[in-house]
Amino acid sequence: MPRGQNPNSKKALAEHGKATQFKRGESAVRAAKRSNEVQAAYKSFAQDLKERCTPERMARINDQLIAMAEGGSIRAYELILRCIGSEPTKLDIDEQEARIAKLRHDVEADKPQVQRVEIVGLPEGMDV
Repeated sequence: MPRGQNPNSKKALAEHGKATQFKRGESAVRAAKRSNEVQAAYKSFAQDLKERCTPERMARINDQLIAMAEGGSIRAYELILRCIGSEPTKLDIDEQEARIAKLRHDVEADKPQVQRVEIVGLPEGMDV
């Protein structure tokens, strides 16, 4: 039988195509309903957030974000760069990671060196 002429495979394809088309329609309707629900929830959240974000709150949040970036948070650093209109590049991130590594090294270097002292006994004439 020549290729593509098998009546059984054509029948199976036709039946499968009908079932798939029907199921696709149902899932598309469910997805559209879910999408509308998600969009409504997001809109509600965004509206609530706009109402609650006073200028004083935003200033406190920005201060915390800057402190996090200075403390070594790469994510905070990236967010700040994006918010001020600069796209963080790999070089920016590498530079920030190098600064953090140097700060960590400096902190480790400033720690007092602890030496292990072993006491074997008390000197003569010393009471406990």
